[in-house]
Amino acid sequence: MTILLGTALLGATLLAAAGAESGGKPRKKAPKKATPKLLAAILGAEDRRVVDETLEACLASPDAELRRHAARAIGRIGGAGALGHLSAAATDTDAGVRAQAAFGFGLIGGQESLDLLATMTEDKDPGVLLAVARALALFDESDANTWLLKLLENPDPDVLTAACLTAGRMNAPNDAVTPLLRHSNSKSPEVRLAAIWALSRLGAVRTGAFGVLETSGVEPRMLTQIRARLVELTTSRDPRIRAMAAAGLSAPTTRTEVKAMTPRLTDPDRMVRVATIRSFGYPNAKIFPYLSNSIEESDQHLVWASIEALGRVGPSASDLLVDRIIKAPSNWIREEAIRSLNRINAPLAAKTANGVTQVDSARLRAAAAIPLSAVDTELSREIAERLRKDPSPQVRAMLPGALLDLEDSMQEALADLIADPSPRVRAAVAATAGRRMWGIDSNEETVRDALATLDRLWKESLDDPLPRVRFEVLNAARRLGKDDRGRKYVDLGLADPDRRVRIRAAKQLEEVFGETATVEMAATDLDAKTYREILRWASEPRAAVVQIRREGFRPGRFTIRFDLEHAPITSWQFAQRAEQGLYDGLEVSRVIPGELLQVDVPIDGDRAGIEPLRDEPSMLSFGPARLGMARSGPDESLGSWFITLGPQWHLDGRYTAFAHVVQNYLGVTTLMYPGDRIEKIEIYQGDGSEPLKPLPAEKAK
Repeated sequence: MTILLGTALLGATLLAAAGAESGGKPRKKAPKKATPKLLAAILGAEDRRVVDETLEACLASPDAELRRHAARAIGRIGGAGALGHLSAAATDTDAGVRAQAAFGFGLIGGQESLDLLATMTEDKDPGVLLAVARALALFDESDANTWLLKLLENPDPDVLTAACLTAGRMNAPNDAVTPLLRHSNSKSPEVRLAAIWALSRLGAVRTGAFGVLETSGVEPRMLTQIRARLVELTTSRDPRIRAMAAAGLSAPTTRTEVKAMTPRLTDPDRMVRVATIRSFGYPNAKIFPYLSNSIEESDQHLVWASIEALGRVGPSASDLLVDRIIKAPSNWIREEAIRSLNRINAPLAAKTANGVTQVDSARLRAAAAIPLSAVDTELSREIAERLRKDPSPQVRAMLPGALLDLEDSMQEALADLIADPSPRVRAAVAATAGRRMWGIDSNEETVRDALATLDRLWKESLDDPLPRVRFEVLNAARRLGKDDRGRKYVDLGLADPDRRVRIRAAKQLEEVFGETATVEMAATDLDAKTYREILRWASEPRAAVVQIRREGFRPGRFTIRFDLEHAPITSWQFAQRAEQGLYDGLEVSRVIPGELLQVDVPIDGDRAGIEPLRDEPSMLSFGPARLGMARSGPDESLGSWFITLGPQWHLDGRYTAFAHVVQNYLGVTTLMYPGDRIEKIEIYQGDGSEPLKPLPAEKAK
């Protein structure tokens, strides 16, 4: 768990301590010392997403610390003018400044950024090259592979580790396979683990649309070599490597692969078993004994993995899934069983789900709506009528998508949902309208009907405390491309009284129509004093105790340590909201065994008026036990957060990593289920390793 986290922190240390300035071209007159006031000004400019005069001056300061902070802020701000500032920072005499500029190019993206980043592969500083490797992972362009190959031959283990992780995120990097195979035998445990993770992703065979198996795109000869190496790694002493090998050998069809994978179904490590079970789920796979035994496990994470796998096998798995829907003791298991059954037998799923539409669990009632989109029967209509009157917005929000193919007119079929008091439900209607305009059955009539629905939704949402509905309307309009009918909503957005809607509309105007609009980018009402307070708060180690409640059990607890260097604002805002009780009573909303768990903040009710959080992407890696902020779009997190339950390095640089679990990760965090509740989060000054105080004696409920 700690190896690659340690590597990420080592890389961050290299950046922070990189060489001092030794000269260079004359700079503009600027402050000479990194005072708290100036650092707070940089933080404020970044939070407002504005490159102001103070930020420009700090980027030209003789003080390397100020220049590092300024370069990082400009990369996060992005925009048309950011490249000009960062191109100068890319040749700075201080390696830490150059590293921040390199990562900023990745955040900004585009061919010009990639061209500038390519020149930095000649840099001699390991910290800079590490940043270049992490930045390359944020590009979709295949040209990035050329520069990645160079870094895969670098002798520095931190650079190699980052380069291997980037290779695992590239599209069909055929030339990278040979060095990855070589690095999978590296003496450095960090490099070896990163290379194996990359090979696992490149070697995996996934179930695509219509049950067709898809590869990562590497050449067949290379794919054979990768999977042969993964077979060797299934017997590794390291359970992390066994889990990666099992995940990479998905859809094992050769005798050698099946022979290597079968023992992993009874592996002593549960995450290895989870990965193996999921790999045995592919079209027309044999159910017995591989999945039929694992579905009877007492560990619910293993049962969930079995049910998910069965949903990819095909109709032969129907009876087992129906049995789980009826008999499973846990609602989250029954919910996944409905989803899986719907993939392979929608009519049977609708019939079976009918029995759960009146249970107490809103999650399970919401799952009952899933089969409705594929089955046009009287039973489906009966279920839909029952669910549209459900008291839970979570349930009602499932209906627009479920009814997409059942009715001709959205205006008529979804009239009550278009006027629903819950923004969550109306946002779901807007998303459905967008899919309807883009669907295979789309025609001029359905487009007109969808647009009329969007008109009504925009008007209905003007008094909402959060602009989630208008965001979804803009997203739906984007599907029309460069069309005047979609431009109408962009123009409405540019004139909207909500700053966040204006910003979103301006971005859409530039990306879809190639035009620019001047919009104030400030997205916060914090003042200079508050930013100074944030920095003071972040100057000391901060941690939290998270207490979890599950019915019938005593509370469980784990501690987290905030990453105050890379995400000071996110950490401070999380702490503020925790102390205000925002998270008290919230359920763990989603668990994907071996991957992540998530806690969602509802957008309805007493939590509806919260401000979105700004992203603070960094070079920290999403290894196991990392906390990140979930979001619906750039700078649009409402405070929902997730914890990684295994290596999720494909998230690096795309989400804000703001803390990590210190105590009770294996004993509490990895054992949580959907429905477990956050009882309270206690913030304190410390690093998370302090002994936990005993819980008050109580009887299990």
